Parts: sequence; C-alpha cells; structure tokens
Amino acid sequence: MASTQAGRLDERIERAMRLPYLRIIQADEDGYSARVLELPGCFSAGDTAAEAADELEDAMRIWLEHELEAQHPIPEPLDLHRYSGKLTLRVAPSLHRELAQRALLEAKSLNGLIAELLAIGLRAPLSASTARGASGMGDLYRVAASSAEG
Repeated sequence: MASTQAGRLDERIERAMRLPYLRIIQADEDGYSARVLELPGCFSAGDTAAEAADELEDAMRIWLEHELEAQHPIPEPLDLHRYSGKLTLRVAPSLHRELAQRALLEAKSLNGLIAELLAIGLRAPLSASTARGASGMGDLYRVAASSAEG
C-alpha cells in the first residue's frame, strides 16, 4: 500500500515537472542563481547557467514532493492561465491627463497608446537594481520556459 502511494506521488511529481513552469536563471556575484517563478521558495545556484538549471530541476522535484506530501495546492504555470486582455488600471489624475493629451497628439486611442507604452516598457531590459529589487537576484541572464514535451 505504501509503495502504491509512493508511486502515485512520483507520478504527480513527474506530471508537474513536465508543465511549462517559467524558470529564471540570473548571473550573480557567485555564479548563477535559478528559480521557478510560480513556485515560491524553489531555487538553486551553480557556477554556470547549465549547472544552476540542472540543480533547479532537482530543487523542483524536492519542492513538489514536499508540497504534495503536505497536501498543499501546487500553483499552475502562468502559461496555463487564461488572459482576456482586459485589465483595470488606476493612475494619478495628472498621469491620466498626460496620457490622454499624448494620445490626441499621436492620433491614437488612449487604450492603444497605453498598450503600446506597456509593451515598450516590458521589452526594456531590467536594470541591475530593478532586477535585484524585484527578485532578490542579480542581473537577469536568461528566462526559459520548460516545454511540455518530455
């Protein structure tokens, strides 16, 4: 009976390992740090990016095993979420006015201008201080999503 439960746990871990979780690898002062964005506290490190990535796979298995044994819910990968493209945003009235004026100047809708500015900002590289402040890690080195293929 215990071996059957262990087998089911192993199956659940392997199934979760194949999901498209976002793995982030960053250079830091000691080599490379790696973490899984959706799994809080799941991280590793290595002298090279490849070593950090390999260590992250082991850390992920340990993290998943712990959480499943504790009967905690496992977060879904962000890639599996459904996004409608609609979001509500609150800004200062002065910023709202500036955005509306710029949209008129550029002959664009306010929504179109905001979407364009967000896309430009999202594609801009993170500064070292922003990367550290956002994640506690050094400069962003590489972001790689796992594939659902084994």
